[in-house]
Amino acid sequence: MNKKKYYYYLGLCYCAEGKYSEAIEKFLKAEKLGLKHYLLYYNLGTAYIEINKLDNAKECLKSPLS
Repeated sequence: MNKKKYYYYLGLCYCAEGKYSEAIEKFLKAEKLGLKHYLLYYNLGTAYIEINKLDNAKECLKSPLS
């Protein structure tokens, strides 16, 4: 089982349900486990925008991978 992808996809499910804080938690867990992909940072930034944490969103969206 690939845990980093598991947490990434779980984060996407939370985004689809509008549970952005939970999604952020799962995206950060995926990153901690070693996932480095532009879609992770894009979706993480989008989730931060949804909960009005614009500084965090800006950092994610400025990532060299995004």
